[in-house]
Formats: sequence, structure tokens, C-alpha cells
Amino acid sequence: MKVLEATERFVFQSPRPRLLAVLATLMALKTGAWAVPNIHVLERLAQDPFKNPFPAPWDHYMLWNWLAPFLAWCVGALGKWPFFLFNLALALGFTAAVFWLLHRALPDRAARAAWVLFAALPVSTTAWFWVGSDGLTLLLMAVALAAPRAWPVALLAGVGLGMQHFEQAAVASAAALGALVLSRLSGDAERRHGPLWAGAVLLGVLAGRAGLSWLFARHGMSPQEGRAEWMANHLDILWTTFFLHPHTILFGTLGAGWAVALKALDRGRRAWPFWLALLGVLGLMPITADHTRVAAVSSFLLLGAFWLMDEAFLAALPDRFVATLLLLWAVLPLTWVNMGVPRWSAFPYDVARAVNEVRPTFRVCPDDYLFQVHPGSCEREKPRRR
Repeated sequence: MKVLEATERFVFQSPRPRLLAVLATLMALKTGAWAVPNIHVLERLAQDPFKNPFPAPWDHYMLWNWLAPFLAWCVGALGKWPFFLFNLALALGFTAAVFWLLHRALPDRAARAAWVLFAALPVSTTAWFWVGSDGLTLLLMAVALAAPRAWPVALLAGVGLGMQHFEQAAVASAAALGALVLSRLSGDAERRHGPLWAGAVLLGVLAGRAGLSWLFARHGMSPQEGRAEWMANHLDILWTTFFLHPHTILFGTLGAGWAVALKALDRGRRAWPFWLALLGVLGLMPITADHTRVAAVSSFLLLGAFWLMDEAFLAALPDRFVATLLLLWAVLPLTWVNMGVPRWSAFPYDVARAVNEVRPTFRVCPDDYLFQVHPGSCEREKPRRR
């Protein structure tokens, strides 16, 4: 298998900048960048983060993604393009921060394996594919992972998470806490991150949500409905979607990373705390609409503590396995599922959008074509008969 041998040499023997450049290029080509469909709603909140801009109660759940619009307001990133670019910078900052963190925290061989593993997981680029509130959420999680012993930093990162996306942050920190407690009880105590770290993050998340509730009450902008009400109103659709598309949805949660999850079972009893916590996160899939996005964000602290920054786990991954994972991820299409529908790379549409700006007569599709179930449904203007 000369291809595998060459890939193995490239991953573990090539200069680090070259490996990072190839991974980043593949990530960009496979994913691209596009705006989350409701980014205009978040941008309205950024115009004045101390006033509820949504007259309809069913839009009030967006108020709980408050921190990123507030920061955009602080730096003046207002309007369609400035707000998009601000959130894109946060998303790219998250990816760069994780690569840098793995470089600083791990020895060379483990860092290279972790880079490949991170690139192959949907979480690495989900904030690019739907540029919006996830960039800051994931960046704060990366900050928390960077402070396994500095619990005040983890606590402050948790406060920010509670003010940015409470539900996903609470599930992520609770899953990590549960897995780390079970791991400690089973005798697997040699970990960079421990239960006190995860507890600090979770405590911060709860404090951040309480602080945001106080801020809303102080400024008379308390939401009438939240995500729980939205879920209750759409539960029949969500259940039906999962029932009809479970294979696609569950594969989309980890993508090529499922090979790593199965490989983790080789650790025997030490793998079960992670797997139990992962199954808890996957329990969200029947009650959510944007499946890959929710799974990616809600499992990131767990994956960071048990995979990306666990030297013993990374050492147990053979070089040939890491090379195979890289090739498998490289040839698979974008792994991203929304409402049970597999989506496709935004990169060709980014190119088409750029060409449209230069040549307005060149139209591939309307601006929202990326989110249509059937891209062929875009209608072209038919030539007139003479």
C-alpha cells in the first residue's frame, strides 16, 4: 500500500507547517464558508444588545445567543458584511486556536495525530459552514480546554459560554464532567483534564445564564419563549425527521471520526466513560433540527478531553491508522446534516458568489441556494423565442 506508506511519512515526517497547510487547504475545499440562515436575526440584536428587537415571541430564543452580538456591537461590526466577517473571524480563530493549543500541549508525534483527528471531525469546520453564533461558543470551549489546571480561567470561559449558548454549553460541560467522574472512579486518573475542571466550566455556564437572565430583566427584554418552547412546538417534526433519517443523522455527528470512536473500544473498560457520555450527547439528535452542528458543539469538550489532548489515547493510535483516517476524511464529501438532509460543500458556491460579484450576468443560483434541499430547483431565466 504505497499510498498509505506515503501518507504515513507525510503526516509524521514532513515539516509541521507543510502538514498544517495541507490540512487547512483540505478543510477549506471540503467545507467553504457560508452564513447561518438566521444571521440577519443575530445582526439585528447586535444593533442594540440592550433592547429586544424581535416582536414575534418565537424569535425570542435568539436572545440567548447574546454575547457574540454584544461583542460585535462593542467593536462596531454592524451591518451585513461586517457582522458576517466578525463571526467568520471567530470561527477561524477557533480552528487556529485548537491547532496552536495541540502544538503547545503535546509532543510532536501526538500533536500531529491530534491535528489529523481534529481536521477529520465535523466540529473543526462546522462554524465555517454556518457562520454565526458557533464561532464564539467553540472558541470559548477551546479557551476552557487550554486551562486544565487554571480553574478560574475555565470558570470565566464557562461564564462566557452561559451568555453565548447555554443549552449546548451545559450539555457539553455536563457530558465531560460525567465522563471524567466515571473515568476517575474506574481508576483511569492519568488525565490532563479532571472532574474539577469540568465542574468549574459547568458552574461558570450556570452563572453566565443567571447573569444574562438578570441583565435581560434589568433592561426589560426578558424572552417570552426559549429553545424549550421552540422544541415543544416542533417536536412532531423533529421526531419524524430523526425516525426517517437516523443513519444519515448519526453518521453526520462524527463523520470519519466514527473510525476513531470504534478504535477507542480497544481500550476496554477505560473506553466506557467516554462512550456513555457520547451516547448521552447523541440523545439530543431526535429533538434537534441542525443535527451535525448540535452534536459537534455539544461533544467538543468531551472529545477534547478524551481524544485530542489525551496523550495516552493518541499514543495508542498506530501511525498507519492515522494515515488511513486522513485519506478516508480526504475522499469523503462534507459530513454535515440538517433536518436529516446531507449538505454539500459551500466552497464551489463561494467561488460562484465571487464570480457573480465580478460578472453580475453570471448566475448559478439565488443567494440562498446552499440551503435548498434540491439545488437543481433553482430556475434559470429561459431564453425568449424570437
